[in-house]
Amino acid sequence: MDQHIERITAVARRAAHADDRLRRGMTLHLVILFPTLIALITAFTDDWPAAAVAAAVMLSVASALVAGFIVHTASQGTARVYFDALDLKQIADSRSLAHTEEMIRATTAIRRKDDDLHHANTFLEILSFQSKADLLWMNMVLHHGCQVHPAPTLLEITDEAMKFVVAQRAVLFGMKSSIELFDFAVYLHDPDSGQLHNVWRFKHDQHPGGKVGRSWAIGQGHVGKAFADRCSKVTGDTSRPEASALLATTPELTRSYDIATYRAFASFPIGPATAGDAPIGVLTASSNVVDRFDYGNTEVLRHAALALASLIILTQYQTRRGNRLPPSPEADNE
Repeated sequence: MDQHIERITAVARRAAHADDRLRRGMTLHLVILFPTLIALITAFTDDWPAAAVAAAVMLSVASALVAGFIVHTASQGTARVYFDALDLKQIADSRSLAHTEEMIRATTAIRRKDDDLHHANTFLEILSFQSKADLLWMNMVLHHGCQVHPAPTLLEITDEAMKFVVAQRAVLFGMKSSIELFDFAVYLHDPDSGQLHNVWRFKHDQHPGGKVGRSWAIGQGHVGKAFADRCSKVTGDTSRPEASALLATTPELTRSYDIATYRAFASFPIGPATAGDAPIGVLTASSNVVDRFDYGNTEVLRHAALALASLIILTQYQTRRGNRLPPSPEADNE
């Protein structure tokens, strides 16, 4: 529609210019040149009677008036076409603008609905995660009390507890880029060595770290600090001065890729079981993107650490008690 309007406007504009040139040309020829020519002929020719000259002059004037009227009428018609085309174009532009605004509003509404649906799906995933954790807990209780179901291993427990976090990392933390070097890890404290050992890790394929992470002493690095202080350590930018104390470590534990790879991190202690006990370990997340983590978007890690603590404590309790069935009455009688 806009293309047709543009064409009409261009044609009308050219017609208006042509009529203007025609009007000026006819005015020049009929009003000025023709009477001047008659006057010159009269001046140099004695054979022309005065009546003929007067008639010629009157005829030229009448012709000029008629021509001027025709030109004026034509120019008015062309001008009307031109301005009508302009009005039509303005109406079309207004409707196009209104249509564009309506499309923007519709797109915004669709995006809001998509966001609401996304949040609803995330909420359902959280409920599913909690339900699976409850089922694991019940399975372990049944195994301990009745010796019916096989006890889940530590790796199975950690996988189940962290499955939701790593699967929904784009929604929870904004990790939407395919090249972001994320890293999620679980460290457990070994009372014999006093070290925090990496027992589970999920990271980007291009992450320079190995399959198993480094072991940390208590109070060493953000992992050891979270364990020693029994509180979370969250930093959005490791280049900030306040983060330097959380990154202090020994030269043998330093890697060449640390500065570029670990630009943001979050560490949460796992446990303790009671207020007087030490934590069981530390749950960590890191990224090479600045400001990836803050205390708001890492609450899900706190809940995952709490779920891990409950499940690991029960697993350790089962291990200490042993998994043998109690002797049956028939065996006692024998």
